[in-house]
Formats: sequence, C-alpha cells, structure tokens
Amino acid sequence: MEDGFEELYLLKQSSHQFETGISLPTKLNGQSIIYSFATKTSCPNKIALFEQQIVHFYKIGMRFASKLLPLILGLEDICAANTA
Repeated sequence: MEDGFEELYLLKQSSHQFETGISLPTKLNGQSIIYSFATKTSCPNKIALFEQQIVHFYKIGMRFASKLLPLILGLEDICAANTA
C-alpha cells in the first residue's frame, strides 16, 4: 500500500464512519489527482447507486480538481524552491 493510504482509509472507515465510498483517479494538466466521495447512508444498494452515478461524480471531481490545480502547482513550486 502507498504511504499514508492505509492511515487515510482507517480514518475514513473508523473515525468518520463513512462506510462506502469511491476514489476516482485522473490526470489533469499532467498531474495525477485522486478524489474521493463517501457516504454514511445506510441504503442497502448504495454501492450500485455510486456506480450508476459515476459519470456525475467524475464531473464534480474534475471541476473541483481544476479549481485546486493552481494551488497544487504553487505548492510544488514552493517545495522545489525550498529544496534547491
């Protein structure tokens, strides 16, 4: 497992009680981005509902990712300048 993933998974599952969720990986301007959606809903067919709406979740995620990309790129520039 990638560094930090297990900790985040356990936090989501136990601390916040999000039982079901999806993570959608994508690339935006050459940057790898993973965004997640989760629910506490006790609907018995919630996994199927997530799957049926995956295109909508993807569009929502891409909209937010495009808004955050300048911030992410700015942080990378700051980190690169501090390690040079």
